Amino acid sequence: MRQVGVEHPDFRLPSYSLAGLMMLTGEPAEAERLFGEAFATGKDPAEDKFVAAYLFTHLELSIAQGVTAELPVNRDAVGLGLADLKQDRGDLEGQSTWSSSLSRRPIQPFRWPSSTLRQAAGMTSSS
Repeated sequence: MRQVGVEHPDFRLPSYSLAGLMMLTGEPAEAERLFGEAFATGKDPAEDKFVAAYLFTHLELSIAQGVTAELPVNRDAVGLGLADLKQDRGDLEGQSTWSSSLSRRPIQPFRWPSSTLRQAAGMTSSS
């Protein structure tokens, strides 16, 4: 995957984004390099014609212990992956720089029905 981006600059953004995601745990230094190059373009891999036409994939990124984010292959996924790798190697300044440049789309709140909350707490309607 990475080689496609090396040999074909027009495909570098999606190639490096996908390769970085695939190398996230196995080759973190190379994933960080690829994410850095992809993120530095300022473009969103989700807007690439190939990605938009052929990839209907969501990935799950761990953003804190016990907390994951499910994202499409987009700029936020690349930025979160990059910030996570920087944090893992103790580069908190770099982590902060990358994570602060992610999009700030509003999150739609989700309200659990009160019956579901009672059930989760072990309470029944007669409690």
